[in-house]
Amino acid sequence: MMIEGGSRSRSHGIKKQILKQQAHLLGIPIQFYSASWNDYERVFLNALEHMKQLGVSMGVFGDIKTADDPDWSSHRIWADRMCAKANIVAFEPLRLFLLGSFS
Repeated sequence: MMIEGGSRSRSHGIKKQILKQQAHLLGIPIQFYSASWNDYERVFLNALEHMKQLGVSMGVFGDIKTADDPDWSSHRIWADRMCAKANIVAFEPLRLFLLGSFS
């Protein structure tokens, strides 16, 4: 999710070129969608639905926060809700690691 005009990521301000390079190095495709904060949820859901049409079944989120951080918890609930609306599984591998769920 990018800012209006698409030059940086909406939440973290990462330059588009860096995101493209990361995807290239991982060997995965990347899609960009631009949104203001006012239409972010609508654009995000449309993006998930588009990804579902392309065969995507899981959204991977990588916020590096812990479950006792209220901002993280609200984001996690939001991501779960949005993915459920698009019938996509929400997966946050860093959450599992930070909470010690790997045994």
